[in-house]
Amino acid sequence: MFDVIVVGAGPAGLVSAYKLLEEGYDVLILEREIRPNYNKLCAGYIPLEVFEKYNIPKGVADYAVYGVRFVADRKEWVVDFDAETGYNVDRNRFADFLATRVLKEGGIIENNSFVREVELKNSHAIVRVRDREYTSRIVILADGVTSRIAASIRGRFKANDLGITIQTRINPTSNFLKDNNRLNVILFGRQYSPFGYGWIFPKQRHLDVGLGTLISKAKGEKLEDYLTNILDHFNLEKSEPRYFPVPLSGPLNKVAYNRMLLAGDSAGHVSPLTGEGIKYSMYAGELAAETIIEYLKNRISIKDIRKYYLKRLKKSFYKKLRAEKIILSILASKRLSTSRMLEDEKARRIIAKIYTDMSNEHIFFSLVKSYILTHI
Repeated sequence: MFDVIVVGAGPAGLVSAYKLLEEGYDVLILEREIRPNYNKLCAGYIPLEVFEKYNIPKGVADYAVYGVRFVADRKEWVVDFDAETGYNVDRNRFADFLATRVLKEGGIIENNSFVREVELKNSHAIVRVRDREYTSRIVILADGVTSRIAASIRGRFKANDLGITIQTRINPTSNFLKDNNRLNVILFGRQYSPFGYGWIFPKQRHLDVGLGTLISKAKGEKLEDYLTNILDHFNLEKSEPRYFPVPLSGPLNKVAYNRMLLAGDSAGHVSPLTGEGIKYSMYAGELAAETIIEYLKNRISIKDIRKYYLKRLKKSFYKKLRAEKIILSILASKRLSTSRMLEDEKARRIIAKIYTDMSNEHIFFSLVKSYILTHI
């Protein structure tokens, strides 16, 4: 029997596994792909604070980011912070780093292992994978937004709580790299997304180009046309895109049941405004591990796990996600235009901090109070 089984070898799962292994517990990670985060498309921006908090070497980073170029209504603005705000990373390479650290600590990762069922017993859980089964005292579900088992705990995401993104990888042009040195590009407006935004994130050897919107806003829309508009704006070549869902629900309360805890995308731990979830997945993975350690050391009961975990989440990043959800709902109601906000220099800098993940709760509440309430 394992102390903990982690379902999913993304950032949430691997961070939680590493912390548990450091405490001396036996951990098994089950990943349905042939390797962690195999071929997963993602803009992949990680703020500097995460690199420092989790001792991630700068060598893992692909591209240093110093600011943002905004495009909206045929106008452009650049907000440059004159210092590194974070890094764009290749998700496969980043996952390999996290996985290697787990393996060196004594963890076991079994790839190509799709979990079809978790059965709860009085003293343990049985995790079934095709023709095999494993037992553990606790299970962490960190297997993404499409997790069927996680959905049975948190409920299904509604159309207004789930985003859809389309993204492609292309070769950069010399003109693009020259004009956007050290910048991520964010595009607002109806020509770039039905509702949401478009993006271009440079990496060492390619550009990640895409857009996101709410599923409720994407009905009847051909998202490939919006992607073409983004590419055409910068005279970039076209390439075959891929789609993937993103939870934009904001903070959820149903994040644990009995011997199962949810972390990362499976628990909706994603920014409702930007759709970025690596940072919050890592934070949630760490908090899930800390909660489990309290249980395994007999400091809390199995009945207290959900309450303890949720309390830690609320103290960590839930207020920030809740503030983002409020802003998103105001934007969705068309009482406020992001393009109009960009005309204001102060608001523009605040938005740049949001999209470089330099903001905190105070910045969000200041935005709501000093700008939104005076412009709607």
